Amino acid sequence: MWGWLWIVNGFVSPSMIQELLTDIEIASDEDARFVAAGWKGVGTTGMLAIEFDGELLLGIHGAGYDFYAAHWEPLYDALDL
Repeated sequence: MWGWLWIVNGFVSPSMIQELLTDIEIASDEDARFVAAGWKGVGTTGMLAIEFDGELLLGIHGAGYDFYAAHWEPLYDALDL
């Protein structure tokens, strides 16, 4: 899903996602670049989040697998939806 970002709006508020934000564990140079740019992890969902221009953006750093099962379902579970 490289290159895609989602704006948090609608029935899920940015504050709901912000409660899940965690620091990214730096295990590689790539992780260090995400941290330096201001990205945070979104709980245990494998998603990333950053605030930009007053909006909370979500991203997934990966490709070639079922994003719904790997990221969206865990996000909905973490939000008790």
